[in-house]
Amino acid sequence: VHFFEADGSPVAPEAHPGWIVWAGRTHWHPEVSPDRLGKPVPEPKFTSHGWTGKDREHWSSNCLGAFALLTGAHWARLELQNEARLYLAGQTVDPRLSTSGAGAPRGAGRTALAATWIYLATGDERLRARIDERVDRVEYPQWDGRGSGPDRVRAFTSAGPDPRQLQGRSVYWNPWQEAIAAVGFGAVHRVTGNPRARELAEGLAANTVRHGWRLDARTAMVALALRWQDGRPLTAADHGDPAAAQWPTSSGFAEWALGACEIARVAAVRDADDGLAARAAAIQQRVRAGRSRPGPDLPERGGLDRLAEWDAVRWQ
Repeated sequence: VHFFEADGSPVAPEAHPGWIVWAGRTHWHPEVSPDRLGKPVPEPKFTSHGWTGKDREHWSSNCLGAFALLTGAHWARLELQNEARLYLAGQTVDPRLSTSGAGAPRGAGRTALAATWIYLATGDERLRARIDERVDRVEYPQWDGRGSGPDRVRAFTSAGPDPRQLQGRSVYWNPWQEAIAAVGFGAVHRVTGNPRARELAEGLAANTVRHGWRLDARTAMVALALRWQDGRPLTAADHGDPAAAQWPTSSGFAEWALGACEIARVAAVRDADDGLAARAAAIQQRVRAGRSRPGPDLPERGGLDRLAEWDAVRWQ
């Protein structure tokens, strides 16, 4: 995912406005990326030896960004500068390009979070401007539930049907993914001050806490998929219907979604929404106790604390 001019200098997106990146490489479709950096279409078989770069839905630069900031390592900053170039070439805002869509919620959130780390480590003002442009011109306008009230499901997006979700029977939304989106947009607001990013973060976080978790006296589970009903919430009975609600069999999804619970809790306390604040706190308590997976007898959590990384999350 490192591209160079003939003189050895890094390829700069501003010098190649027709070069569009997907997952760290020149976009596979020549109509999307007419600039192929001198390579034929299709690329030669072994041009990347089967490797690709970070795709939107798995783009994480958290550890690399923290390492660069804590150590000042020159190589780490150079690597993040390259990632900034890839972001500028791939996270587009031109509505004519397929790369200008918001995509899956986890992709929107993880890419936003990665971009904030990259900016903090590099100070690239072009990157900062594009982060805000993506929110203002792509993610915020494409938030499907933006105009709905809290009694409705204010999902970022819906998808499907998909044979992997709800037995392939229904259009659905992904609560665990939307929680990841909320954290990414929260990071954008903290770094750039973008007010639409804050609205996205708080709105998606509150929606996930209200409608995306199953909470009872002992457990709290975030849904893998819930049937989309044009904003109408599911009933408690629907939560037991595998064609309407799909729940995880492991606890990792709950921990991924927990950062959004804190955003929702703090915003609810500020707005005196006692019911939402209490629900968010109850979810946090159950996940902390290790009660975020199904089972008749759930022991209290022991051993490695998988929530240590979230202890540093603060929303204000």
